Amino acid sequence: MIDLTVPLIIEYARYMGISTPIGFASSIPRRQSGRLDRIIELCNARSAPLLYTGPAARSYMDLDYLKHGGVEVLFQDYRHPEYTQQTGGFESHMGIIDLLMNHGPQSLDILLASPTPPQLVRGRTAHG
Repeated sequence: MIDLTVPLIIEYARYMGISTPIGFASSIPRRQSGRLDRIIELCNARSAPLLYTGPAARSYMDLDYLKHGGVEVLFQDYRHPEYTQQTGGFESHMGIIDLLMNHGPQSLDILLASPTPPQLVRGRTAHG
C-alpha cells in the first residue's frame, strides 16, 4: 500500500505547489519503547518543539510527560471548508481527489481556508 500511497501524496502536494519535505518516522532510530517516548524522539529529531495533532490523541497524551520531554502539544480544530462540487450542493469530507477534480491547483487555497492557530503562523510562507 505504501508503494501507491506515498507517490500519490507527493504528486498531490507537488500539483498544489506544496514543497514541504516528506520523511519517514522509520528513518529515525528508536531508542525507547513507549508511545509518548517515540513522539518525543520524533519531535526532537526534527527540532520540533510543537506537536500539532488531531483531537483523538487527547485520549492517550500525557501533556506533562511530553512537555517534560520538550514537546508542547496543540490539538487541531480543523473546520472543513465548503467548496463547489460538480454534483451541486456540498458533500463534506470527500477527500483530496474530489477537491482536486473540482478545483485543480486552487485546492490549496481551499484547504488553507480553515483558521490557523497563532502558534503555527510563525515563519509560515503564503502556502506552508
